[in-house]
Amino acid sequence: MQKIVKEIHFGSDAREKIMSGVKQLTDAVKSTLGARGRTVLIQSSMHTGGKTITKDGVTVADSITLLDQTENLAVEIVREAAQNTAQIAGDGTTTSIVLAEAILSTANSLIDPEIHNITEVTRYIQEHVDRIIVGLNEKKKDVTKENLLDVASISANNDKVLGKLIADAYNKVGVDGVVLVENSKNYDTYVEFINGLRIPRGFSSPISVTDIKKFNCELENALILITDKEIQSMKDIEGIVSPGLRSGLPLVIVGEMSKDAAETFNSNIYQNHFKGVNIVPPGGHGYRRDEMLEDLALATGGTFMSERLGTDWGQFTHDDLGKCDKIISDRYSTSIVNNNNPNQEAIDNRLSELRELMASLKSEAEKETVNKRISNLCGKVAIINVGATSEIEAKEIKDRVDDSVLATKASLEDGILPGGGVALYSASNFNINTENVDEVCAANIVATAIKEPFNAILSNGGVKSDEIVKDHNIGDEMGYNIKTKEYGNMYEMGIIDPAKVTKTALENATSVAISLLSTSAVIYNKTNM
Repeated sequence: MQKIVKEIHFGSDAREKIMSGVKQLTDAVKSTLGARGRTVLIQSSMHTGGKTITKDGVTVADSITLLDQTENLAVEIVREAAQNTAQIAGDGTTTSIVLAEAILSTANSLIDPEIHNITEVTRYIQEHVDRIIVGLNEKKKDVTKENLLDVASISANNDKVLGKLIADAYNKVGVDGVVLVENSKNYDTYVEFINGLRIPRGFSSPISVTDIKKFNCELENALILITDKEIQSMKDIEGIVSPGLRSGLPLVIVGEMSKDAAETFNSNIYQNHFKGVNIVPPGGHGYRRDEMLEDLALATGGTFMSERLGTDWGQFTHDDLGKCDKIISDRYSTSIVNNNNPNQEAIDNRLSELRELMASLKSEAEKETVNKRISNLCGKVAIINVGATSEIEAKEIKDRVDDSVLATKASLEDGILPGGGVALYSASNFNINTENVDEVCAANIVATAIKEPFNAILSNGGVKSDEIVKDHNIGDEMGYNIKTKEYGNMYEMGIIDPAKVTKTALENATSVAISLLSTSAVIYNKTNM
């Protein structure tokens, strides 16, 4: 029987290894923070050509694996907390890591085992952070159309062009709409809007193409048959679709067709007997595909003909078909426009159910799926297509756009705070009236640690934070623009952070730091026997 041999580090040796791992992770990621943050060159089989150049903290953190297993355990734990920040708030990975390291290093320098009770200190650290979160909630501001551009631009590494694309997208689709990021089919980066639903599948046959130049199928006032049951023969659905076809209405079939049925369908289109298009639903089989089809039926005023529910073609009539004002289908996707839906009340009820479901989900993949369903039912979709002259450049731009899209959405959901590390720096100026040595120690740890993002941003810009603080009153809304080397109101200078990102980064950093501060031994797998 194979046995795994364990290696154990105790006490100060374990804590030193933990701090060494966290510091190496932080030093690599911290260099990307702020407007003057620098890029990192990474060699990885996961990236184009085995290498990438990025300023994205998530990408940098994900690339780090250390040889020393104890140090690497610390890296994995802190990285997971930071990734959790990104999953909840859409950004803030770098800030989480910087804060976690700052809390750990400050605590190690201030906590004296002969004087302090580590359990009590960590409890007070959490209490102070909880109060800071309350204060940040009180100070946050709602996003306006005017400052949405600033939020989007900052998260895109101060790129005003990308920021405008993202801001325009959200201004149009709103917080309930979805902004998708995809690779462009050319070298350009641009945004396209879809007033309706989008299916990530195109036509099944080019016979349906109506516009050769665009190579797509555009149909107006079409009828839509939606089913998870394979259509074996056009005769199966003849009674359902014939009334509409006799009226000259186009037919859209969202479902699978047998070879014989598809040949008959395409032959009729080719011979101009009617206009139509077949779209095979994405996602193979299973409940997610069924949910998408159910949503599509609801949004088009039709009935989902489900084999899973044991329904038969004879149970459906022409009235069960959905309707749309326009459908556009190309080789890759299909957009359905439907401005007036008699099922609006039912759609609103479904949206309420999905939003409640979203709040209870933990998995990022499940959240993304539900979010897309919400967006589709809202009928508001924007797609930012990222293009560049090289794959490496496109990857770097796409990383920034992804970050900005998520951060912008977080701002719309939960408001904004002064950026540049100022919100947390300002929160460090709190008074503590107690003689309890553990509480005083915790207060000093928190007050020192939450200044570190501000210090790191200035350091990356070649400026010493001590000199700025000495010459200027940093706090509330007043701070320093490292890009222009100017002091002023952060909101007026357009330096803004999503409140959700700042709060979530602090919460997750505190949680992981407290866990590591309480660790007195590290056990890891060494060899197999």
